[in-house]
Parts: sequence; C-alpha cells; structure tokens
Amino acid sequence: MRQPDLFSGVPDSDGEISIPDAARTLNVSQASVRNWIKTGYLKQTDARQITLGSFIDFTENVAGTEKLVLRANKSLYDSHDHATLSAGILSMLENPCADPSRSGEEYEGSLSNAYRNKEGIYYTPEDICNALVRAVPGHLSKKTFCDPCCG
Repeated sequence: MRQPDLFSGVPDSDGEISIPDAARTLNVSQASVRNWIKTGYLKQTDARQITLGSFIDFTENVAGTEKLVLRANKSLYDSHDHATLSAGILSMLENPCADPSRSGEEYEGSLSNAYRNKEGIYYTPEDICNALVRAVPGHLSKKTFCDPCCG
C-alpha cells in the first residue's frame, strides 16, 4: 500500500513553509503550529516561516505521537449544547426518586476539560461545599449564598 505524499501541494520557497500551510498540511490550527515552534519541535526562520527540514523531521518523527495528539486543537473536539444539557438535568430532577445532588455531578461530568479551560470553569470541591452548608444555621431554603470567586 502506497503512503500519501504529505508535501504534495505544499509551497516550497527556498526550503521554507508558512505557518498556515503547515497547519493545513497537518490538519491542525495555526496556534498548534506556533506552540510547536515555541517548544522547539519546529524551527522558525528570520522570515517567520518554518524551515522545511524541521517540518519534514517533525512529520516523520514527532507528529501523531500521543502527547501532541492529545494537546492539539482542543476546540475541535469540544462541543457543548447548554439547552440539551439543561433539559436532561431538569428531566432528571422531575423524577421524584431522583437524588438532587447528582445534578451537579451530571453537569460537571458532561463538560470536557477543554471546555472548562476555554470558559475558565473551576468548581468548588464537594467537601468544601458540604462544610459550608453544614456551617449555616437554620433551614437552607431561605438562605442566599455568595461566591465571591465565581467570576
């Protein structure tokens, strides 16, 4: 079986390739290519191009390794539909046998780390929430909580 030529159609100007062309060839974002330049996987020329030699070496020896695949293009494998998620949680809570504390677990479990990082979402650990609730005197239904670090 013949392997496809990664470099067909890639412009070559004196042994250089542009960041957009490298991103298209590797099917990643330009931000991923810039990160690979910063980490030394790819070498940049004075003209802000990538040396073709470092690009070829990268594609043959580095690209596709687990570390790079897991970190590249987080936004591409992250879709989040608030309406569907909300409807599912509301449906779960309408069940009289449902445990309301599970709604938070369901919601948090539905969010990927990439989405959380992109949106700056960080949840207060459950043990801290429980300690706060236990420390409040009286019935909680009439209480208001303020989270000064909620953004």
